[in-house]
Amino acid sequence: MKRSITCPKCNKMLYYEINDKMRSKARVSGLVPITIIHGYPDTHALVVYVDANGANRGYEIIENLVDLRVSYKSREIIKIIGEDKVAKIIAGIIGGYNLYIEGDPESIKLLHLLLAKILKRQFFSIVDNEKLADVKISLMSKKNPKLPGEKYVLSLLKEGKDLSDDGYINMLSVRISQLKTKIRSVIDMLETRSWSKTDLMNELEVNEKEFELIKQFIKSKRPDLLDKIITSILDIF
Repeated sequence: MKRSITCPKCNKMLYYEINDKMRSKARVSGLVPITIIHGYPDTHALVVYVDANGANRGYEIIENLVDLRVSYKSREIIKIIGEDKVAKIIAGIIGGYNLYIEGDPESIKLLHLLLAKILKRQFFSIVDNEKLADVKISLMSKKNPKLPGEKYVLSLLKEGKDLSDDGYINMLSVRISQLKTKIRSVIDMLETRSWSKTDLMNELEVNEKEFELIKQFIKSKRPDLLDKIITSILDIF
């Protein structure tokens, strides 16, 4: 039996389930408490008191909750979720996709903690409704759509083995932010007029590998702009 409730603190729609064992317990004790931890990175808990029919008979909010998940280091979270899946999700965020992430609640919570650390205050969109998503990524399946840039992000995740956790996070944050900025800048420039590859690379200080990566993102999201990248004599040499 699945029920929903809106958290009075953050207005997020939450879901909880009642099984036969919980219903039996409620018949004896009257009410059963169900704790839903959410609100990352501002962690708090909603405790719902339900009866044998699963009906909400009361609730309480527990704020300033110390969540043991915050003790996980970033590399540990990446290992739990899987490097390839984390790389795919971050590549999707860099590309500006609306993502729908399918997974068990604990993995989703760990993913939110990781993204909050790496992306800090950068905007990204993970939607709750699959119908609103550009891409669906499952944390439970090996079969997921290929996204531009995921191999590049995977190589970033493997860097910085000698860095502290904070240093590792800062490295990822800076490199990802720089790439997003360069992609946006190339798109903005191509929207005004045609540019040669050499001029674009010189103007934005983009190397060959980065330029090919940026072209992948543009091909995926704005293929109409590819024809505005013209070939010059300097490009050939």
